[in-house]
Amino acid sequence: MPHWKVDSYREKWGMPLLFNEAKPETNCDKAVPVVSHNIEVLNQDYGPGTELIEIYSSMGVPPCQACYDLAKKMNQWGIHECEERIEEIVEDILPRAMNWLTDNRPWISKMFPNILTESAARIKIKSDVKKAIELSKKQLKNRKSTFTTCGSCGKKKA
Repeated sequence: MPHWKVDSYREKWGMPLLFNEAKPETNCDKAVPVVSHNIEVLNQDYGPGTELIEIYSSMGVPPCQACYDLAKKMNQWGIHECEERIEEIVEDILPRAMNWLTDNRPWISKMFPNILTESAARIKIKSDVKKAIELSKKQLKNRKSTFTTCGSCGKKKA
């Protein structure tokens, strides 16, 4: 259990605080599933963000509104800007991932020190973002190859 959570319980029970650490600030405190209409918006703006949402959804990690907002930004940035901003993306996701791990996989927090758990989460997130970018590149390549060029005017046709 995170130190701030232990202290919050101790404070409720009128006991002295052990760690005196503040709760980390995040964009969302809990990973709350969002209604599916957000997925339709993402499908209109396809890109690395959409792929990242699909990766986490396939692993059983429900995206929250902050996740959808980041995915939309990533789609707008495009592949190359996401590659340049990979550290920024990881830092955006990390607090939500740590909260999700604490709430859904508490045994990880008990087995490993917070610094180790955070480092492992950071590595996993970076790997997932890279995978999303690569999948997005493949999709873009496939979409480009489905177009043919008209022999008379030179315009691309679907």
